[in-house]
Amino acid sequence: MNQYENLKRGNNNNNMAKILVVDDELDMCQIISDILKEEGYSVYCSYDGEDTLMKIKKNHYDLMVLDYKLNEMSGLMVLEKALQIIPSLKVIMISAFGDKSVKARARKLGVGDFLDKPFDLKRFTQGVQDILTKKTNKEKLQRRITISIKLYQNGCNSKSKQNGRVGALCILPTGEIR
Repeated sequence: MNQYENLKRGNNNNNMAKILVVDDELDMCQIISDILKEEGYSVYCSYDGEDTLMKIKKNHYDLMVLDYKLNEMSGLMVLEKALQIIPSLKVIMISAFGDKSVKARARKLGVGDFLDKPFDLKRFTQGVQDILTKKTNKEKLQRRITISIKLYQNGCNSKSKQNGRVGALCILPTGEIR
């Protein structure tokens, strides 16, 4: 079972990936929710910006699927406020009204993908997978760097003898390998 399968099935620290779907169209929210649940994710829906921000303050989400055009608040405004609450939140934005300037602004704010409605189901599920996998790969890399730094701080310059072989591999904080 690969890393992505573990994440979907909840085998990553015993937590199923939690996704918040935000769309003021109830039918669209339900369709996206059903698709994601079929893929094995834990899915929650929100239908407006204020409710979304309250949910983000109270709960941790691995990903937010966010419509650009909401009734009382734009998706970009929700995104900006959500990122103030959880700067590491991963986001896929969807819209039937996304022009190039909106997409550019969304990407500048950190949106992982921007899909035009109606969107291809395969591309959508692949985008979710890619963003969640990228997050876990980034977390793994951060752990490796932390371990490398600790190894370096604990005497990286000294040789160690393991399995009859002398040598130590050390990754310096600068990325240099000794």
